[in-house]
Amino acid sequence: MNPTFEPLQKTYLTFELLIGVYFSIQILFSTQISAALAINGFIILSILKYKKEGFRINYFALAVAQLLLVASHSTLMDATATALAFAAIYFFPMYQLPKPSGKFLVGARQANIEGDDITVFYPTTVKTNDILHAPHESVGDRLADIFKYFTDKIPGWAIKLFTSNATKRKMGVEHEAPIPDGHYPFIIFSHGLAAHKHMYSYLCKEWASQGMIVFSIDFPEKVFLMCKDYEEFVELRKP
Repeated sequence: MNPTFEPLQKTYLTFELLIGVYFSIQILFSTQISAALAINGFIILSILKYKKEGFRINYFALAVAQLLLVASHSTLMDATATALAFAAIYFFPMYQLPKPSGKFLVGARQANIEGDDITVFYPTTVKTNDILHAPHESVGDRLADIFKYFTDKIPGWAIKLFTSNATKRKMGVEHEAPIPDGHYPFIIFSHGLAAHKHMYSYLCKEWASQGMIVFSIDFPEKVFLMCKDYEEFVELRKP
């Protein structure tokens, strides 16, 4: 079965848009808003954003834009800061995962089978509650490990902080929903290196919506290289 998906739909994060609006308010009321008040307001919005949405790499640009506004003494700098902020939002949108095309809703439940951490995707007709796309807290560690392959100059905590949006997104399933009576074919799905059991949830959900049961297995490997270059890695892999 080769699933076909509609084009991805752009979406923008609520608190990123609120920060953009907040910048506009600072410009409109620049004589009434002190630098301390502007910074405190930005910090509060940032904390709320982290708790609700997490950060993405474009948050750097938003933080720089706020500093420019505080330091601004001209209309040109105000315009530059605002343009930087809205460019960071507009040119770095989020994309919604494709919606399954089958006749069923998609249920999901966690299972541990002989020590293997598994999410089971299956057809259902009952709506319940959604769950996070990130299956566990170590997802941030895995993202940090991927970056270590390219550079060791960025601290792991910074990578986890500025990719924390990946741990806040919902998966779009019906958690612990009942499965209708019947006979269903099943698929055992294995994710790739440095991924996790929900990384390809859009595929698992599509198959489940078509009436299949999908067992997606998680592999808790630690993925990083303690090598100076690729040649050293090759030598390390030799028996």
